[in-house]
Amino acid sequence: MRALRVALLAVAAALLAPAAAQATLAYVKWDSGYGNRGSYVAANDGTARRLITADGWDPSVSPDGSKVLFARNVFGRTFNYGSCLFIASAQGGKARRLAKYVTDYDEMTRWSPDGKRVLAVVGSEVGRQTLEEITVANSHVRVIATGYFSGQSYSPDGNRVVYSREGRRLDPRLYVADLSGATIKSSPIVTDGVASAPLWGPTGIAFSDAEARVGDPVQANVFLVQPDGSGRRQLTTAVKASRAGGLFASQWSADGTRLLLGRGDLIGWEAYTVEPATGATRDLTGRTDSIKGFGLSHDGTTVLATTGDHPGPSRNVVAVPFGGGKPTILVRNAGSPSWNR
Repeated sequence: MRALRVALLAVAAALLAPAAAQATLAYVKWDSGYGNRGSYVAANDGTARRLITADGWDPSVSPDGSKVLFARNVFGRTFNYGSCLFIASAQGGKARRLAKYVTDYDEMTRWSPDGKRVLAVVGSEVGRQTLEEITVANSHVRVIATGYFSGQSYSPDGNRVVYSREGRRLDPRLYVADLSGATIKSSPIVTDGVASAPLWGPTGIAFSDAEARVGDPVQANVFLVQPDGSGRRQLTTAVKASRAGGLFASQWSADGTRLLLGRGDLIGWEAYTVEPATGATRDLTGRTDSIKGFGLSHDGTTVLATTGDHPGPSRNVVAVPFGGGKPTILVRNAGSPSWNR
Protein backbone atom coordinates (compact mmCIF):
# COMPACT_ATOMS: atom_id res chain seq x y z
CA MET A 1 0.00 0.00 0.00
CA ARG A 2 2.90 2.40 0.73
CA ALA A 3 4.17 2.00 -2.83
CA LEU A 4 0.69 2.85 -4.10
CA ARG A 5 0.42 5.93 -1.91
CA VAL A 6 3.79 7.19 -3.12
CA ALA A 7 2.62 6.66 -6.71
CA LEU A 8 -0.62 8.54 -6.00
CA LEU A 9 1.39 11.54 -4.84
CA ALA A 10 3.37 11.93 -8.04
CA VAL A 11 3.11 15.49 -9.09
CA ALA A 12 5.36 18.14 -8.53
CA ALA A 13 3.48 20.92 -6.94
CA ALA A 14 -0.03 22.15 -6.31
CA LEU A 15 -0.01 25.97 -6.32
CA LEU A 16 -3.23 27.75 -5.32
CA ALA A 17 -2.04 31.38 -5.38
CA PRO A 18 -3.72 34.27 -7.22
CA ALA A 19 -2.61 35.09 -10.74
CA ALA A 20 1.12 35.68 -10.77
CA ALA A 21 2.84 38.92 -11.66
CA GLN A 22 5.86 37.21 -13.18
CA ALA A 23 5.31 34.29 -15.54
CA THR A 24 7.91 31.57 -15.11
CA LEU A 25 8.35 28.04 -16.44
CA ALA A 26 10.93 25.67 -14.92
CA TYR A 27 12.03 22.27 -16.19
CA VAL A 28 14.84 19.71 -16.36
CA LYS A 29 16.69 19.38 -19.64
CA TRP A 30 17.70 15.91 -20.86
CA ASP A 31 20.52 14.87 -23.17
CA SER A 32 20.50 12.07 -25.75
CA GLY A 33 21.84 9.63 -23.17
CA TYR A 34 18.93 10.25 -20.77
CA GLY A 35 21.20 12.27 -18.51
CA ASN A 36 20.18 15.37 -16.53
CA ARG A 37 21.67 18.45 -18.18
CA GLY A 38 20.44 20.79 -15.46
CA SER A 39 17.34 22.70 -14.39
CA TYR A 40 16.28 25.81 -16.28
CA VAL A 41 13.74 28.61 -16.04
CA ALA A 42 12.13 30.35 -18.98
CA ALA A 43 9.11 32.39 -19.99
CA ASN A 44 5.89 30.39 -19.98
CA ASP A 45 6.14 29.89 -23.74
CA GLY A 46 9.56 28.26 -23.30
CA THR A 47 11.63 31.18 -24.61
CA ALA A 48 14.47 33.08 -22.90
CA ARG A 49 15.72 30.09 -20.91
CA ARG A 50 18.53 30.35 -18.34
CA LEU A 51 20.29 27.74 -16.23
CA ILE A 52 19.46 27.64 -12.51
CA THR A 53 21.43 24.57 -11.44
CA ALA A 54 23.58 22.08 -13.32
CA ASP A 55 23.05 19.22 -10.86
CA GLY A 56 19.58 19.74 -9.36
CA TRP A 57 16.27 18.24 -10.40
CA ASP A 58 12.48 18.69 -10.15
CA PRO A 59 12.42 22.52 -10.02
CA SER A 60 9.30 24.09 -8.47
CA VAL A 61 8.41 27.73 -9.19
CA SER A 62 7.15 30.03 -6.44
CA PRO A 63 3.66 31.54 -6.88
CA ASP A 64 5.10 34.93 -7.91
CA GLY A 65 7.67 33.36 -10.24
CA SER A 66 10.65 34.93 -8.47
CA LYS A 67 12.13 31.82 -6.84
CA VAL A 68 12.72 28.16 -7.65
CA LEU A 69 12.97 25.17 -5.33
CA PHE A 70 14.91 22.11 -6.43
CA ALA A 71 16.49 18.97 -5.00
CA ARG A 72 20.16 18.10 -5.03
CA ASN A 73 22.12 15.18 -3.64
CA VAL A 74 24.76 16.13 -1.09
CA PHE A 75 27.82 14.12 -0.03
CA GLY A 76 27.01 11.45 -2.61
CA ARG A 77 23.91 10.17 -0.86
CA THR A 78 21.16 8.59 -2.95
CA PHE A 79 17.81 10.04 -3.98
CA ASN A 80 15.08 10.02 -1.31
CA TYR A 81 17.59 9.31 1.48
CA GLY A 82 20.00 12.21 1.15
CA SER A 83 18.11 14.65 -1.08
CA CYS A 84 18.47 18.23 0.12
CA LEU A 85 16.07 21.08 -0.60
CA PHE A 86 17.59 24.19 -2.20
CA ILE A 87 16.18 27.56 -3.24
CA ALA A 88 17.49 29.98 -5.85
CA SER A 89 16.40 33.18 -7.54
CA ALA A 90 14.69 32.68 -10.89
CA GLN A 91 17.12 35.29 -12.21
CA GLY A 92 20.08 33.04 -11.33
CA GLY A 93 22.79 33.24 -8.69
CA LYS A 94 23.94 31.09 -5.81
CA ALA A 95 21.44 28.60 -4.39
CA ARG A 96 20.80 28.27 -0.66
CA ARG A 97 19.97 25.05 1.19
CA LEU A 98 16.67 25.05 3.08
CA ALA A 99 16.53 21.49 4.41
CA LYS A 100 18.45 18.21 4.55
CA TYR A 101 17.18 14.66 4.07
CA VAL A 102 13.92 15.60 2.38
CA THR A 103 11.68 12.61 1.64
CA ASP A 104 10.06 12.28 -1.81
CA TYR A 105 10.91 15.90 -2.62
CA ASP A 106 9.01 16.06 -5.91
CA GLU A 107 5.79 14.73 -4.38
CA MET A 108 5.88 16.07 -0.83
CA THR A 109 7.10 19.69 -1.04
CA ARG A 110 4.61 22.57 -1.35
CA TRP A 111 4.84 26.35 -1.61
CA SER A 112 2.56 28.49 0.56
CA PRO A 113 0.17 30.68 -1.47
CA ASP A 114 2.20 33.80 -0.65
CA GLY A 115 5.51 32.10 -1.51
CA LYS A 116 7.02 32.90 1.90
CA ARG A 117 6.92 29.37 3.36
CA VAL A 118 7.42 25.81 2.21
CA LEU A 119 6.05 22.48 3.43
CA ALA A 120 8.48 19.56 3.40
CA VAL A 121 8.70 16.06 4.85
CA VAL A 122 12.10 15.40 6.42
CA GLY A 123 13.52 12.01 7.30
CA SER A 124 14.21 8.60 5.81
CA GLU A 125 11.52 6.58 4.05
CA VAL A 126 12.26 3.70 6.41
CA GLY A 127 11.98 5.70 9.63
CA ARG A 128 9.76 8.22 11.36
CA GLN A 129 9.35 11.47 9.45
CA THR A 130 8.66 15.09 10.33
CA LEU A 131 6.28 17.42 8.50
CA GLU A 132 7.87 20.85 8.66
CA GLU A 133 7.01 24.39 7.60
CA ILE A 134 10.13 26.29 6.55
CA THR A 135 10.22 30.09 6.29
CA VAL A 136 12.02 30.98 3.07
CA ALA A 137 13.60 34.22 4.29
CA ASN A 138 15.48 32.79 7.29
CA SER A 139 15.06 28.97 7.09
CA HIS A 140 13.11 28.97 10.38
CA VAL A 141 11.41 25.61 10.96
CA ARG A 142 8.06 24.85 12.61
CA VAL A 143 7.25 21.19 13.20
CA ILE A 144 3.63 20.46 12.27
CA ALA A 145 3.50 16.73 12.96
CA THR A 146 5.58 13.54 13.10
CA GLY A 147 4.82 10.11 11.68
CA TYR A 148 4.50 8.64 8.20
CA PHE A 149 2.96 10.97 5.61
CA SER A 150 1.12 10.57 2.33
CA GLY A 151 0.75 14.16 1.16
CA GLN A 152 0.01 17.67 2.39
CA SER A 153 -1.32 20.98 1.09
CA TYR A 154 -1.85 24.56 2.24
CA SER A 155 -5.28 26.13 2.48
CA PRO A 156 -5.90 28.92 -0.08
CA ASP A 157 -5.26 31.56 2.60
CA GLY A 158 -2.12 29.81 3.86
CA ASN A 159 -3.29 29.75 7.49
CA ARG A 160 -3.99 26.00 7.63
CA VAL A 161 -2.53 22.78 6.29
CA VAL A 162 -4.19 19.49 5.45
CA TYR A 163 -2.02 16.37 5.65
CA SER A 164 -2.34 12.61 5.40
CA ARG A 165 -0.70 10.54 8.14
CA GLU A 166 -0.77 6.80 8.71
CA GLY A 167 -2.66 5.44 11.69
CA ARG A 168 -1.86 2.38 13.75
CA ARG A 169 -3.30 0.07 11.09
CA LEU A 170 -1.32 1.73 8.29
CA ASP A 171 -4.52 3.42 7.08
CA PRO A 172 -3.71 7.08 6.27
CA ARG A 173 -6.10 9.63 7.73
CA LEU A 174 -6.58 13.31 6.97
CA TYR A 175 -5.83 16.03 9.51
CA VAL A 176 -6.15 19.83 9.38
CA ALA A 177 -3.56 21.88 11.25
CA ASP A 178 -4.15 25.50 12.27
CA LEU A 179 -0.94 27.51 11.80
CA SER A 180 -2.27 30.88 12.96
CA GLY A 181 -1.32 30.56 16.64
CA ALA A 182 1.92 30.08 18.53
CA THR A 183 0.98 26.42 19.03
CA ILE A 184 -0.02 24.30 16.05
CA LYS A 185 -3.22 22.33 16.62
CA SER A 186 -4.29 19.42 14.39
CA SER A 187 -7.76 17.87 14.10
CA PRO A 188 -8.77 14.71 12.19
CA ILE A 189 -11.33 15.17 9.41
CA VAL A 190 -11.26 11.81 7.56
CA THR A 191 -10.55 8.74 9.69
CA ASP A 192 -11.85 5.85 7.58
CA GLY A 193 -10.49 4.22 4.44
CA VAL A 194 -7.11 4.99 2.94
CA ALA A 195 -7.15 8.79 2.58
CA SER A 196 -4.05 10.22 0.90
CA ALA A 197 -2.79 12.92 -1.48
CA PRO A 198 -4.93 15.80 -0.11
CA LEU A 199 -5.16 18.99 -2.15
CA TRP A 200 -6.92 22.04 -0.67
CA GLY A 201 -8.85 24.14 -3.17
CA PRO A 202 -11.40 26.95 -3.25
CA THR A 203 -14.39 24.60 -2.85
CA GLY A 204 -12.96 22.02 -0.48
CA ILE A 205 -10.24 19.43 -0.02
CA ALA A 206 -9.78 16.82 -2.74
CA PHE A 207 -8.16 13.54 -1.72
CA SER A 208 -7.68 9.95 -2.88
CA ASP A 209 -9.38 7.06 -1.12
CA ALA A 210 -8.11 3.61 -2.09
CA GLU A 211 -9.75 0.27 -1.44
CA ALA A 212 -8.23 -3.18 -1.98
CA ARG A 213 -10.40 -6.16 -2.86
CA VAL A 214 -9.23 -9.75 -2.98
CA GLY A 215 -8.22 -10.68 -6.51
CA ASP A 216 -8.55 -7.12 -7.86
CA PRO A 217 -5.97 -4.36 -8.42
CA VAL A 218 -5.99 -1.58 -5.83
CA GLN A 219 -7.95 1.40 -7.17
CA ALA A 220 -8.40 4.92 -5.86
CA ASN A 221 -11.06 7.53 -6.53
CA VAL A 222 -10.96 11.26 -5.83
CA PHE A 223 -13.31 12.56 -3.14
CA LEU A 224 -14.13 16.06 -1.90
CA VAL A 225 -14.56 17.00 1.76
CA GLN A 226 -14.94 20.28 3.62
CA PRO A 227 -12.22 21.41 6.08
CA ASP A 228 -14.42 20.47 9.08
CA GLY A 229 -14.93 16.94 7.73
CA SER A 230 -18.46 17.50 6.46
CA GLY A 231 -19.91 17.23 2.95
CA ARG A 232 -17.82 14.28 1.79
CA ARG A 233 -18.68 13.18 -1.74
CA GLN A 234 -17.09 11.15 -4.51
CA LEU A 235 -15.92 13.05 -7.59
CA THR A 236 -14.65 10.27 -9.84
CA THR A 237 -15.06 6.60 -10.69
CA ALA A 238 -11.80 4.65 -10.80
CA VAL A 239 -10.48 3.80 -14.24
CA LYS A 240 -9.99 0.06 -14.69
CA ALA A 241 -6.35 -0.97 -14.72
CA SER A 242 -4.37 -4.16 -14.99
CA ARG A 243 -2.06 -3.03 -12.20
CA ALA A 244 -2.46 -1.23 -8.90
CA GLY A 245 -3.27 2.43 -9.28
CA GLY A 246 -5.92 5.12 -9.17
CA LEU A 247 -6.74 8.79 -9.49
CA PHE A 248 -5.27 11.63 -7.43
CA ALA A 249 -5.74 15.43 -7.41
CA SER A 250 -2.88 17.50 -8.83
CA GLN A 251 -3.95 21.16 -9.11
CA TRP A 252 -7.07 23.31 -8.84
CA SER A 253 -8.05 26.22 -11.03
CA ALA A 254 -8.23 29.52 -9.13
CA ASP A 255 -12.05 29.54 -9.11
CA GLY A 256 -12.42 25.89 -8.09
CA THR A 257 -14.42 24.87 -11.16
CA ARG A 258 -11.71 22.68 -12.69
CA LEU A 259 -9.29 20.13 -11.28
CA LEU A 260 -6.27 18.44 -12.83
CA LEU A 261 -5.92 14.77 -11.91
CA GLY A 262 -3.34 12.08 -12.36
CA ARG A 263 -3.89 8.37 -12.71
CA GLY A 264 -1.08 6.84 -10.75
CA ASP A 265 0.24 3.30 -10.60
CA LEU A 266 3.46 1.56 -9.68
CA ILE A 267 5.12 2.79 -12.88
CA GLY A 268 4.03 6.37 -13.45
CA TRP A 269 0.98 8.55 -13.99
CA GLU A 270 -1.28 9.89 -16.72
CA ALA A 271 -3.19 13.16 -17.06
CA TYR A 272 -6.94 13.39 -16.41
CA THR A 273 -9.25 16.33 -15.76
CA VAL A 274 -12.51 16.65 -13.84
CA GLU A 275 -15.15 19.33 -13.33
CA PRO A 276 -16.03 19.01 -9.62
CA ALA A 277 -19.57 20.36 -10.01
CA THR A 278 -20.59 17.60 -12.40
CA GLY A 279 -17.94 14.90 -11.99
CA ALA A 280 -17.28 14.97 -15.74
CA THR A 281 -13.87 13.32 -16.18
CA ARG A 282 -11.66 13.35 -19.27
CA ASP A 283 -8.60 11.28 -20.16
CA LEU A 284 -6.03 13.62 -21.72
CA THR A 285 -3.72 10.76 -22.66
CA GLY A 286 -5.71 9.55 -25.64
CA ARG A 287 -5.75 6.04 -24.14
CA THR A 288 -1.95 5.93 -24.02
CA ASP A 289 0.66 6.61 -21.35
CA SER A 290 2.16 9.49 -23.31
CA ILE A 291 0.72 12.61 -21.59
CA LYS A 292 1.51 13.25 -17.93
CA GLY A 293 0.13 16.34 -16.19
CA PHE A 294 2.22 18.58 -13.95
CA GLY A 295 0.22 21.78 -13.56
CA LEU A 296 -2.94 23.72 -14.39
CA SER A 297 -3.13 27.39 -15.36
CA HIS A 298 -4.91 29.67 -12.87
CA ASP A 299 -7.81 30.20 -15.27
CA GLY A 300 -8.18 26.44 -15.74
CA THR A 301 -7.83 26.51 -19.52
CA THR A 302 -4.40 24.90 -19.97
CA VAL A 303 -2.59 21.86 -18.59
CA LEU A 304 1.21 21.78 -18.26
CA ALA A 305 2.32 18.29 -19.25
CA THR A 306 5.00 16.12 -20.80
CA THR A 307 4.85 13.71 -23.71
CA GLY A 308 6.93 10.57 -24.11
CA ASP A 309 7.24 7.56 -21.85
CA HIS A 310 10.81 8.00 -20.59
CA PRO A 311 13.23 10.86 -19.83
CA GLY A 312 15.35 11.65 -22.86
CA PRO A 313 15.07 13.04 -26.37
CA SER A 314 11.52 11.68 -26.85
CA ARG A 315 10.08 13.64 -23.92
CA ASN A 316 8.83 17.20 -24.44
CA VAL A 317 7.23 19.79 -22.15
CA VAL A 318 3.87 20.76 -23.64
CA ALA A 319 0.70 22.79 -23.03
CA VAL A 320 -2.61 20.95 -23.55
CA PRO A 321 -6.14 22.45 -23.56
CA PHE A 322 -8.11 21.40 -20.46
CA GLY A 323 -10.86 20.03 -22.68
CA GLY A 324 -8.40 18.03 -24.75
CA GLY A 325 -6.71 18.78 -28.05
CA LYS A 326 -3.34 18.92 -29.73
CA PRO A 327 -0.39 19.61 -27.41
CA THR A 328 1.75 22.69 -28.04
CA ILE A 329 5.45 21.99 -27.53
CA LEU A 330 7.09 24.46 -25.15
CA VAL A 331 10.48 22.78 -24.63
CA ARG A 332 11.93 19.74 -26.41
CA ASN A 333 13.93 17.01 -24.64
CA ALA A 334 12.79 18.16 -21.20
CA GLY A 335 10.70 17.02 -18.24
CA SER A 336 9.61 17.63 -14.62
CA PRO A 337 8.06 21.03 -15.47
CA SER A 338 6.55 23.59 -13.10
CA TRP A 339 4.96 26.97 -13.77
CA ASN A 340 3.01 29.79 -12.16
CA ARG A 341 0.87 30.66 -15.20
